[in-house]
Amino acid sequence: MDTPTRKRHTAEETHWKTSDDFLIDDENLHDQLPSVEEIRMSAASAGRLSSSSSSKASCRPVMMICMAAVAICALVIGLSVGLTNDNKNQEATDAATSTSTDDGTWGEDPPQESRLDQAIAFLSAITEPAEFADLYTPRRRAARWMAEEDPMQYLIPTDLEEGREFIERYVAVLIYFSMNGPLWGVQLDFLTDKHICEWQVEYPAGDGGASRKVGIGCDENYFVSNFHLPGNSLKGTIPVEIGEYKLESLNLNSNQIVGHIPATLVKSNANMILLALQHNDLTGTIP
Repeated sequence: MDTPTRKRHTAEETHWKTSDDFLIDDENLHDQLPSVEEIRMSAASAGRLSSSSSSKASCRPVMMICMAAVAICALVIGLSVGLTNDNKNQEATDAATSTSTDDGTWGEDPPQESRLDQAIAFLSAITEPAEFADLYTPRRRAARWMAEEDPMQYLIPTDLEEGREFIERYVAVLIYFSMNGPLWGVQLDFLTDKHICEWQVEYPAGDGGASRKVGIGCDENYFVSNFHLPGNSLKGTIPVEIGEYKLESLNLNSNQIVGHIPATLVKSNANMILLALQHNDLTGTIP
């Protein structure tokens, strides 16, 4: 009988020991839990951290917008400065190229004369200026060829005596355009880069005779002295400027030349040895 009682007692003891253990654990747990004040302080601290993080996060877009605005402003200012400098440079260029007129105002410098304008101005001393007005007259075409198309590109002279070589080349070109040059039977190197003294062809002698030159012949100073173009399909009138040559002989026989013999031809060549103009359609008399 004693034994069961002891066992029950032992069980009860065991039960209360276990309860005590729980009480002890509760007390330990109570000691480990934060107090109400600690919880409030922790919550306040967490609120401040959350507020700080939120503030930083909300500030980032604003900062990016501000940086973009600053960059745009810098770009606009740079472009404005560049445009201002360009305008100043243009104004300086305009000021440098402007001149004062007679009435005290400022205007643009007159454009530089072209080579054609210079050539026409010079050649107007021997050719009627009105002859250059029409773009398709032989004289206008000859002046344009001399100024713009001649491979030799002579310097446009200003003095008649110093410009004699230029004038003689112009007269040869004028005869070419005035008298059907593109359709001549033999071109004779006209309108090439050669000196006009080489605008000729030399035919070999036959039966022991002397060779024959057709085209332009020159003296020892390289000025035109002979002009021979017989039977070469020349057609038109003889230009008065032919009187610029100092000729010893002129042979335009057997062509289709019309009009009068220019008075300048005879006046300037009183010592001419040969003048052959037969077999053409000329009218009038020899001046």
